[in-house]
Amino acid sequence: MNRKKESVLSSVADANGFKYLIFCRVILGKTEQFLPGTKPFGPSSDEFDSCVDDQQFPQKYIVRYSDAKTRVLPLYVLTVQLDTQSKGSLNEIVTRPHSPWISFNKLIYILSKGLSSSKICLIKKFHVKYMERKISREQLVTHLRQTVGDHLLKSIIRKFQQRF
Repeated sequence: MNRKKESVLSSVADANGFKYLIFCRVILGKTEQFLPGTKPFGPSSDEFDSCVDDQQFPQKYIVRYSDAKTRVLPLYVLTVQLDTQSKGSLNEIVTRPHSPWISFNKLIYILSKGLSSSKICLIKKFHVKYMERKISREQLVTHLRQTVGDHLLKSIIRKFQQRF
């Protein structure tokens, strides 16, 4: 069975028959293999960051709950409803993220059209620090808001959301 179908079938439906899958970007770090048939709750020691079912061709991943904030970035939610009239085939209802979200790279590109080069360099500097994990996402957003201003940021995000 393919992994997408297995993911849908192994998830639990809500009261209306919908199942939800969250697609994430994950930083695995140093992995250890867990044995088939076992249900590990996380890595066996601090030496490992995560677990996989197969080191060469992993299909199942486990990240320690305490590390989820720094290792897991949710990207999209896929809503699925099983169509029982067509013998269990999967009808997918894809929904776009509803939060006002825009990637930092796209935001920096848009901001570069109207801000001074010194402000753009400052924003890029903080973005690099964030990517190197020297500052948190919250710190990056705070610096961005101080440099650009809430009014301009809201305006750009709204315009970007209206296009999609």
